[in-house]
Amino acid sequence: MGERWAQADIPEEVLLEVLYHLRLQVFQVVRETCANSKQKEDVPARVHELLNLRYHHTMRGYLTYKDQQISHLHQQKIGIIGQMAAGMAHEIRNPLTAIGGFLRLMQTSLDRQEAALDAEQFSQYIRICQHEVQTLEQLVTSFLILARKNESVKLQNQHAVDSNGEVHVKLQGDLERAHVVVTVEDNGCGIPERRLKHLFEPFYTTKEKGTGMGLSVCKQLVEEMGGQIFVQSAVGIGTRIDIHFQKTL
Repeated sequence: MGERWAQADIPEEVLLEVLYHLRLQVFQVVRETCANSKQKEDVPARVHELLNLRYHHTMRGYLTYKDQQISHLHQQKIGIIGQMAAGMAHEIRNPLTAIGGFLRLMQTSLDRQEAALDAEQFSQYIRICQHEVQTLEQLVTSFLILARKNESVKLQNQHAVDSNGEVHVKLQGDLERAHVVVTVEDNGCGIPERRLKHLFEPFYTTKEKGTGMGLSVCKQLVEEMGGQIFVQSAVGIGTRIDIHFQKTL
């Protein structure tokens, strides 16, 4: 019984209050029902034992389910952190490899003490290294923005529709098949086809201050709940996202 209360997301204080009032009602009925003094002594004592047993069983089921939920959420967070760490390592390695390679080329030229060093070539190497350093700075900035996501910041209008645009949310269900589809659709700028295949990749973003983690995390959470997410988009027409959930028996 406690597990069902927890699944219904009933607060613990509400459950305790219900159990308390249930106990009062049961004892009231027992007192009114018992005919003689012997029954009034023995029956309430037995009822008290049974109610205590039921109370502990209910609370154990409730707390066990809540602990399982917390553990599951923790595992989700660990998985997301692992995904972020892997993506971060990949994104950092690329510019560092380029920087290291061009620095070695310049050092080799200096070690050989070439008579006429190519200044233009050195300038090009330096420009490439500077560009890669800027890439690293942008990546770190994105992570700092992600880390401060709960801080109060001035909201900026970054939705994919203009001020006169529309966003529609629709819910469809099939009770017999226990199938639910959540649809979010807009008439905004749309997504180019070349970008659609990268849409759920970690750190892939076209926004100036984006982190590229939002859709990646959404996809992972949806799939962990046994769902699927699909995106359809056309430039100048808009975007439609369908999230399918199927109850597993």
